[in-house]
Amino acid sequence: MKNTFKIICCALVILLQAANSTDKPVKAPEKKLESLKGEEISLQEFRGKIILLTFFKRSCPPCEKEVPVLNKLSQKNPKFLEVIGVGYKIHDSDQVSKLAKKWGMKYTVLADPQGRMARDLKIFSCPYSLLIDEYGFIIWRSMGYHPEALEKGVLAEVERLKNKNRPPHLCCLPLYNATSAARKKGLGKEVSRVLSQGLSKRGLKVVKTEASSDIILDGSVSKIGRVTGISVNVKNARNGALLDNTSITLQGNNYDRLIEKVYEKISVLP
Repeated sequence: MKNTFKIICCALVILLQAANSTDKPVKAPEKKLESLKGEEISLQEFRGKIILLTFFKRSCPPCEKEVPVLNKLSQKNPKFLEVIGVGYKIHDSDQVSKLAKKWGMKYTVLADPQGRMARDLKIFSCPYSLLIDEYGFIIWRSMGYHPEALEKGVLAEVERLKNKNRPPHLCCLPLYNATSAARKKGLGKEVSRVLSQGLSKRGLKVVKTEASSDIILDGSVSKIGRVTGISVNVKNARNGALLDNTSITLQGNNYDRLIEKVYEKISVLP
């Protein structure tokens, strides 16, 4: 009996994975780079803020020219924005430090002497900037010196984050019925309804439309015999980025464990 239950659970997991396989936005690398103080720093340490990651190199007049713009952005929005300059293929942190001092950089500066992060991001010229959201996903890229467009794009994201200082609004979409048994019982809509009610009782704001939400819950449900498998995706409503996932199997129709797991995932989001 136990072996049969395990086999059914494995089959449900495979079905759920297939149902939930979608393209997703690109996450920024989490490689550690060296600070000017010799410390190793990862972009993950700034999670919860908007990150403007900009690559510069020596003998690059546009790189030097955009420093005042970056200083202004950094000093104006320290609570919501982290500006990070990365020395592109400058051999050691001492040389990066000298250049940062010479150009008057007043924001976080890191060294990437081997160009590993630049290579991962497919960056081969400077200046090159990336804007990263509070979850660590790349929003947009900009190559070259475009100060007005850069400032406008960054400030728009900062304002969005400022206005987010409230509990997130959730929209629970009907789950995809991955098996005929699930379709016959209408489990996709039932699980969505139960999730909405359970999360609302825990103090989260549940809304009816995706347009007015910050977070979208979707996923799939399968049923084989008495066993139900449920996979719930927690997504950023703005760009569809997958922030987290909860998958469980259960017997019966008590969804308390599922509601608690999803609530825990949402509670720790930036």
